[in-house]
Amino acid sequence: MPLLSIATNDPTLIVQVQQALSSQHYDFAHIRSGAALMQSMRHTAPTLLLLDTMLQDMDGLQFCRQLRQKETGSRIPILYFSEDRTPEGIAEALDAGADDSLRKPFVDRELAARTRALLRRRNPQRSTLLVLETDNKSVMVAGRQVTLTKIEYDLLVLLSQTRGAHITAESLLQRLWNYAPGKGDTALVRNHIHNLRVKIEDDPDRPRYLVSHHGRGYTLAVDYVQRVE
Repeated sequence: MPLLSIATNDPTLIVQVQQALSSQHYDFAHIRSGAALMQSMRHTAPTLLLLDTMLQDMDGLQFCRQLRQKETGSRIPILYFSEDRTPEGIAEALDAGADDSLRKPFVDRELAARTRALLRRRNPQRSTLLVLETDNKSVMVAGRQVTLTKIEYDLLVLLSQTRGAHITAESLLQRLWNYAPGKGDTALVRNHIHNLRVKIEDDPDRPRYLVSHHGRGYTLAVDYVQRVE
């Protein structure tokens, strides 16, 4: 399970981050000072560092620069929280060694998407593996487990069976909802596709797994599908 270290001297930010990522399967560590964070990394390196602009003993960018100079911190993905969203502020954070920068206050969905993107970038070989778990109607995608409704699960199973090919909304109405040809409302399919994208995509508005093509239908764009009974 990914370990996310939240480095901040602001207890409110810790609560906000955990609430925003509560539906994800992450372990969290809370660290207030740069010295304590550096000490902890001698024993356990986090999968992702969520670094605030102010720590108890130093500026967040100052710590970021120090960390990048050390072998133990050279490869740790860093998401930097900042109140400065000007191009200059973003450039300063990236130049200091951050992989991404997020303005405070943030939107929960954006934090979740940026977190998943950084974790996927760290483990690119996992990004196209999709594991369907029959017993609890869940799916593991890019190392992240998501619980689905029965219809969402059945829809994903059907798409996985014809992976790489396109299935029209009309065909899905017939095969999944048992409508007769020409019957049913394709909006039903679109709504469930949307709900499924919200759960499995980093950015549901720009899907990379559940892809649609105008006039051709939907396809599941992953390299490998595994079903676990």
